[in-house]
Amino acid sequence: MATLAGLGGCAEKMPAPLPTANGRSLVLGPEPGFNPAALPVDWFIAPPRGADRFKVVDVSGSPVLRVEVPGGPLLGRRLAMPLLATPYLHAGWYLDPGLYAGGPRDGLPRGLRLVIGFRGGTPGGAQLVDRVFTGDLPAYDRFIEFRFGGIGASRPEEAWLELAAISDRGTRRVLRGPERGQAGRWYVEALDMAAIYGGYWPRDRLAQVEIAFVAVGGLQHFMPPPENGSVSPAGYVAEILLTR
Repeated sequence: MATLAGLGGCAEKMPAPLPTANGRSLVLGPEPGFNPAALPVDWFIAPPRGADRFKVVDVSGSPVLRVEVPGGPLLGRRLAMPLLATPYLHAGWYLDPGLYAGGPRDGLPRGLRLVIGFRGGTPGGAQLVDRVFTGDLPAYDRFIEFRFGGIGASRPEEAWLELAAISDRGTRRVLRGPERGQAGRWYVEALDMAAIYGGYWPRDRLAQVEIAFVAVGGLQHFMPPPENGSVSPAGYVAEILLTR
């Protein structure tokens, strides 16, 4: 199983080009010993105090990224990749069934999210979007958040989960679902970012748009700790690739 890589570094530093082979670039790929508290230069955590929300663990002999709850922080990697050079994003992720047991609790969706930031190609120059993720993120003009999750239920298999895309202005589009029983299985997504981007912003010049960062994290919800002290993770991410 391939593994994920994230974006990072501070906004003032230019990211190193991603190695590309046969039109494929590995974005997220933590190895054993990867430490979110001591990231390589191109990586970031937003906010920085959220390093304890991420761990690299072994699943069936492969290192994967475990995303803890409660959600909120993002682990990512700064990029400078032309969107049309690698317009497809592939991601493998798994939602922990224990996250959905015991009813809705706080009533908020729980699950995983991928946040993709973009720069360039906007009519009239950069857009002054509301920076809802705070200034800890690298500079961007647009972003799309892909969310995989849903509300809890009395039993995990009864929870209705879906995959949706949300723009930086809050426009929401359902890409898969809702269905019951989606937790507890690995999913490998193939997302056409250029098509989704073009649907949100048809007047932008796609040939001038760059992928500024890719980040992963848990949905922002509060999970009260169970009586036995054991809290289920939000889930696991096994791979993020950009391809043409």
